[in-house]
Amino acid sequence: MQDILNVLRQQADNLSVLYVEDNAGLRLQMHKFLRKFFKKLYVAKDGTEGLDMYRQHQTRIVITDIKMPNMDGFEMAKKIKQINPDTKIIIISAFNDKEKLYEAIDIGTYRYEKKPLDIKDFVKVLLRCANDITKEE
Repeated sequence: MQDILNVLRQQADNLSVLYVEDNAGLRLQMHKFLRKFFKKLYVAKDGTEGLDMYRQHQTRIVITDIKMPNMDGFEMAKKIKQINPDTKIIIISAFNDKEKLYEAIDIGTYRYEKKPLDIKDFVKVLLRCANDITKEE
């Protein structure tokens, strides 16, 4: 596992990430986790703030919850994809139904991960995402 973490640190070092989550506790935990890998990390508490931050920073990766006040994660993801279709959007949600998954696919999200996250699997998702961005550049 340590090897994968080190590779992710190297791959993600120059990438920017926006994390959007309305739950303050989860937001803090994920901020601490993501900060280990990404130097350019932005955090928002809802979709409206997330979209504003995205417009300002144009991050390569967006990680978001679905259900949030003001603007949900799907609506925000649609608007981000209109701005830049190449942005990698990872949905993290407690929703476990096919309708939500299909909606995420229709939007063009990169991954749909269920809460609670399996950190080992999530690290692999982040590494794959970072590798895909590197290949595209």
